[in-house]
Amino acid sequence: MLSAIRFVILVSSIALLTACGGQAFRTDIVTGPQGVAGSPGPSGTVGPSGTNGAAGATGAAGKNGTSGTNGSNGANGAGYVPGLLCDAYAVLPADDGSNVNWFKLLSDGTPEFTAVLPNFNVSNESDATLFEGFTAAQQALIGTANWAIDCSGYIDIPASADYSFTLSSDDGSEFVIDNVSILNMPNTQPMTSKSVSGVALYAGRHTVNVLYFQSLHTNIGLTLEWQGDSNDGLGSLAVIPASAFSH
Repeated sequence: MLSAIRFVILVSSIALLTACGGQAFRTDIVTGPQGVAGSPGPSGTVGPSGTNGAAGATGAAGKNGTSGTNGSNGANGAGYVPGLLCDAYAVLPADDGSNVNWFKLLSDGTPEFTAVLPNFNVSNESDATLFEGFTAAQQALIGTANWAIDCSGYIDIPASADYSFTLSSDDGSEFVIDNVSILNMPNTQPMTSKSVSGVALYAGRHTVNVLYFQSLHTNIGLTLEWQGDSNDGLGSLAVIPASAFSH
């Protein structure tokens, strides 16, 4: 039944095409062979290179920047000054006798001036002579009797060793290292010496104080000597040089 319908549709289609002036499709037409491909055409010629454009003008140079301000120099560090700083006093006659109390002697006294003494090397001289390190004007302020000095600073010990010290004075004197009294002669006296040995000190700076007073005697004198390891040139007792003291 389905085939009969398809046949009727087909016949109707052919009849319609014929009526419209067309031709019916033929089923006996044979397809011809495929034609040969044509050859590629020749390559086109490369065109000429374009001309480069002109270079642009050089830009103007930039201005130099302003120089920065130099920094200020740092402050110098505090250094050591040669010699010991010595305060000189006019003292009361009642305080500069036997068995002097150093604190009372100085606190009751009148400060007159401050001087720097290089070291202590006044062997034994008339009290009319200038004390070594004082000017004539300074000596006049304290006179020739009833005066005292309190010197402080540092002593430079060249090598760690045991040291001997000898203090000599007319009148009284005291020698202190690192706040320890090493030698003390707190009395009115002619030129007298006192020694100590076996003082163990390490190399370097140590604090030092030297005190001295002159009473009514007719002479003055104050020396401070040391002796240490012979390998450091201190094998013989000698006045402590100015190079060892500073403040």
